[in-house]
Amino acid sequence: MGTINQQALDQLHYVREVTELIRAKSSSDPDEIEDGTEFVSFFPDFVWTVRDFTLELKFNGQFITEDQYLENALKLIKGNGSRVAMFNQPRECIRNFFPKRKCFVFDRPTNNKEHLAHIESISEEQLDPKFQEQTNSFSSYIFTQAKIK
Repeated sequence: MGTINQQALDQLHYVREVTELIRAKSSSDPDEIEDGTEFVSFFPDFVWTVRDFTLELKFNGQFITEDQYLENALKLIKGNGSRVAMFNQPRECIRNFFPKRKCFVFDRPTNNKEHLAHIESISEEQLDPKFQEQTNSFSSYIFTQAKIK
């Protein structure tokens, strides 16, 4: 909700755990274990949706796409140490295990506070047109292009 930031990445507990849970043996030596990236072809596409998006899609003063926004959020930082490792680990997992990534950002469904309080019962016409457009784009992608699990 709001933005893709470190807290949002930290909340993806499964991403860190996937490296521990998915392993492939690369040889007859039972002690030799690969990093599991050979299973990438079995994974679904990675789709990150951000609701109530609060930022302008710009990077270094230039407009960017939603997908470029996600890729910027997944950039690794250089350095050593536990803080750098903790920062990079979820990003590395997403980058390694999900080579096909897509991002969608959604504005608030409506700016009417009364409508927000009862969002599940308002009519489609009461939703912001920009939100409807974003929802249609998301639905179209999921139903026509996203690889199923």
